[in-house]
Amino acid sequence: NARLRLDAFKLPHHGSNANINRDILKKVDCARYLFSTNGTRFKHPDREAVARVIKFGGHEPELLFNYRTEFNSIWDNRRLIKRYGYSVSYPSASDTGQTIDL
Repeated sequence: NARLRLDAFKLPHHGSNANINRDILKKVDCARYLFSTNGTRFKHPDREAVARVIKFGGHEPELLFNYRTEFNSIWDNRRLIKRYGYSVSYPSASDTGQTIDL
């Protein structure tokens, strides 16, 4: 029953609702969750998948997106962040990716 300890967890299939669930999240001990998508093809990440990470992804999960898009910018909301206790990170407007220091 030991949980897999990870420094970062790259969400499967760009944060698709069908590929991330509570059972998977309960099996890892992780604080950083990586979403790699620009959303153009499938409009990922799905809101349900991100909400599952926030709810089941441990204490104060950090959401890291490699683009700021219309599909993920909803999570950069002070009211939601305060209420649900997570943090969010996007690249600066001039960058096309993120650098993560572990």
